[in-house]
Amino acid sequence: MTHLSKNFFSGEMKRNEFSAESKNPNILGINHQNQTALGLAKLGATIGLEQAYDHYMYADDRYLVMAEARLDNRTELVNGLDLSGKDQEDFTDSELVCRAYLEYFEQTPAYLQGTWWFVGYDSFKSRLVLAQDPTSYNAFYYYSNDQYFLFSSSIQLLLNDPRVPGNIDLAKVIDREIIIFGVENDSTFFKEIKLLNPGQILEVSEKAVEKKQYWHPEEIVTDHTITVDQAAEELSVLFADAVRDRTRGDHIASMLSGGLDSSSVVNIAAMLLAEKNQDLRTFSHVPLYTMEGLDIGGRTGDERPYMEATVAKHANIIPHYLDSSHLSPLQGIKRLNLIFQEPIHAALNAFWLIDIPEQASKMGCQALLSGEMGNATISFTGLIQALSYRATYEYQGTRGVLKKFLRPGYHAFKKEKFLKKCGNAWQNYSFLSPELFKQAQVAERVQRSGRDLLFNNKLNDHRQLMRGMLMPGFNPRYRFGSDIGHHFGIRYSDPTSDIRVIEYMLRLPNHCFIGPKGEPKYLLKKMMAGKVPDKVLYQPSKGLQSADIVKRIQKDLSEIEDIVRSFQSELTDVAIFDKKRLLREIEALRQKKTSALQVHHLLRSIGIMDFLNQCK
Repeated sequence: MTHLSKNFFSGEMKRNEFSAESKNPNILGINHQNQTALGLAKLGATIGLEQAYDHYMYADDRYLVMAEARLDNRTELVNGLDLSGKDQEDFTDSELVCRAYLEYFEQTPAYLQGTWWFVGYDSFKSRLVLAQDPTSYNAFYYYSNDQYFLFSSSIQLLLNDPRVPGNIDLAKVIDREIIIFGVENDSTFFKEIKLLNPGQILEVSEKAVEKKQYWHPEEIVTDHTITVDQAAEELSVLFADAVRDRTRGDHIASMLSGGLDSSSVVNIAAMLLAEKNQDLRTFSHVPLYTMEGLDIGGRTGDERPYMEATVAKHANIIPHYLDSSHLSPLQGIKRLNLIFQEPIHAALNAFWLIDIPEQASKMGCQALLSGEMGNATISFTGLIQALSYRATYEYQGTRGVLKKFLRPGYHAFKKEKFLKKCGNAWQNYSFLSPELFKQAQVAERVQRSGRDLLFNNKLNDHRQLMRGMLMPGFNPRYRFGSDIGHHFGIRYSDPTSDIRVIEYMLRLPNHCFIGPKGEPKYLLKKMMAGKVPDKVLYQPSKGLQSADIVKRIQKDLSEIEDIVRSFQSELTDVAIFDKKRLLREIEALRQKKTSALQVHHLLRSIGIMDFLNQCK
């Protein structure tokens, strides 16, 4: 069983009668009787609602409300609430959210901006309401039947309750193996446990469990009058505000790679913290081995020189370069499987995804900044094929126009050729057995997901591409950040996923992202010129995470082979994985005759096998 931080919260509601009695001390009971509701404040403290994070609980004769928040519109919210005659500075952000709920009830999300969640119970109406913001590291898991509605920020706490079944969902196993998301966007790897996703509100009564999406980014309209100069100026202000709002308090740290997103976050954060005479610790993953003899696809395997360029620019940065030599890739996979209670897509990164928050927590850091959603926001590339023929000619000349004209036919030809050669279009990306591929109708499932078989981008709308990368309403990065943050007692926060930044980006026309010579990420380069070192801003090639994985994984290969040979599952009457292909790939890996990309696919399968073994 994984270690559970005291920062988790949980709750229980009986669907036909309400009771505060619970056999599980981590489950919060809810009762319509006044004395029981008042007593919940004490119960809440015992499960850690006041530990580390800014939780607040309110209870009176009718209502019980819990919340945690970091508000970005505190002044506007205070002005809208009746707080006359009271010192407004005495109210924490979390308490303000509780008061907002008592004023606005189910409409509360429309009045909140920032990182927040709340749970509200109305004993007169026997109704429970749960909600979380659209774009932050939060998690809500729940289980419901005719008698109970159980919820928690930890899926492990639900699984620990004997009333919650732990049946594995084979469809989710397939989805993770073939790299598709969102076919059923509220599902987990356990059939009976569901998600309340970002940007949703859920209402529970004796009669129904109803979930609604309250954030609709698809309705944002492009403003074609915005110029790239205007966009760079306005986005600079929004992004700086997003970083500033996340650097309140002390003991702020940030992840730092050599890429543009985390470098932008760190450079702005360091400048803001310097104004308060505060330091910024940065944590970076660096290779353990050289790239000599490795196939890394022309990418940059060691980004340390770019990290050092950012560090050198600010006297208040305290850097930590972690090679994670004490933690093998397989150990990282096993630990993350326990924390998340599901296998992750990027299993090859598991060891440093564990090492960074663990080291940050040991050093007393309370908040860890990231730039995870930067590719979909501040460093969005734009969509060159979405330009008009005239604009394409202006950017790329006659050659660009010809490529634009021929691209659809080329993709169709390439796809047909690939399908004829491979039959099973996913055998290059997964190790599913051919029998399961047919039985589970995987090709049809891929089609429903919207994922192109060859991972080619055929979109003609840059906003559709951006939304596809953001995955609004079901982005798994947010709950993974919540789960691992809770586990290590550290708050994850991403300025690049700030809702103000996202909504502004969705308003921008495509040409704002593409430079005069057709270069991508033009808006970020224009916005961060002079703030991010030129060495980082104009680096010639992209970095590759875990680039030394082929060498690093060698010590795990015997155990990995044992996992493959011994793996059995009762989820289906046919084999889930093609073991012969997996064993051939392991042997090629022993000989170092494979690429980092192929190891990525191999370890994703090994992670799934380990997860299923843990769940037996």
